[in-house]
Amino acid sequence: MPYGPLRYTIIPLLRKGVARIEGAENLPKQSGFIVAANHSSWLDSAILISVIFSLLKKQVFFVAATKKYKSLGALPVDKKNPAKVVNSGLKLLASNQIIGIFPEGRANGIRTLNRGKTGVTRLALWSGYPVVPAGIIGTSGVNPLRAIWKFFSPKRNIQIIFGQPITFPRQDKTVTTYKELCNRTTVVMEKIAGLCGKLYKH
Repeated sequence: MPYGPLRYTIIPLLRKGVARIEGAENLPKQSGFIVAANHSSWLDSAILISVIFSLLKKQVFFVAATKKYKSLGALPVDKKNPAKVVNSGLKLLASNQIIGIFPEGRANGIRTLNRGKTGVTRLALWSGYPVVPAGIIGTSGVNPLRAIWKFFSPKRNIQIIFGQPITFPRQDKTVTTYKELCNRTTVVMEKIAGLCGKLYKH
């Protein structure tokens, strides 16, 4: 059972904290996909998980920097072997699972998106599965305590906007160039920027 008891407790609580969801029809219902979003708050992954689970009743496996979020389906990055998380993600996509990723990497609270990392494009190109760009608006707080305080603030106005899926022609790893990865990542990041209202200057 996805998320165990969390699906009856924390996940509904987080979902109720989201004031508006737009573009839910853009989430593929019959296949796996990659959801790529901006990252402003420590709670972003949990909030996005709660929204997608409420819509599709499917677990989201998020690429994460640490193992702390394993209970929420985290795919921790092994710094000694960064290719490992991509390979794990490709296997999950092949079984029609959902991969969540923040191409910026760490959360940032400024109005400009960090330069996108190419993991999202590697997953998309090497699997052939679509990327659904997402904009998260109204969250903040890189620090856990500040993120939680902001989430429960009566003035919060959290919105999740899903854009139309982006599909890149599937290709073999051996023919993918770094320049192509960067160019495709820019396409994804510009879509995310348009959805969340931040700037992308890279």
